[in-house]
Amino acid sequence: MEIIQGAAFEMDELPEVDIGAGFEFLWNIFKSIYLFAVAVIVAELPFIIIVTLLGKMGIELPGLFGALMLAGLLSFPMVILTLSTESRLWMVFRVDYLWVPILKAFRPYAVTAGLVVLGGLLQWFTVDYNQLSGQNKTIVGLHLAAHIGAQIIIIIAMRTIGLFYRHYSCYFPY
Repeated sequence: MEIIQGAAFEMDELPEVDIGAGFEFLWNIFKSIYLFAVAVIVAELPFIIIVTLLGKMGIELPGLFGALMLAGLLSFPMVILTLSTESRLWMVFRVDYLWVPILKAFRPYAVTAGLVVLGGLLQWFTVDYNQLSGQNKTIVGLHLAAHIGAQIIIIIAMRTIGLFYRHYSCYFPY
């Protein structure tokens, strides 16, 4: 979240990592995990509800679930941006506040969302070390490189989210 704030509010270097001590450290971990989980839920829940309601009505459209999940994934960077830069957390529930900037600056936002999806997919498809025990060291090294690459892409994606806000803040209603 600090990476997004730093890029959004015109810090050109990555913010220093201040992990805190004791309870502050634990609070920072809890807050980051909590806000990330809230962002995923807020981004995906409306589309999950639509698919569930259509399923209960007996309407089964092939590919609809995937298309709606993709729409939720498309809104995920905007939800993260809102949670990172706006002090009023209820703003993530305003659909017009989330989708107006996406629609007005779709191409730059598509690059931003694409980086987030790329980093997430790379992290998703890399294998944990426990599953690699007993494998060739080259394979273990390649998976480690993929994990590191995923983290680099995710850091770049978070920076890109903040830069999207910096350069296209005129489209944000708040």
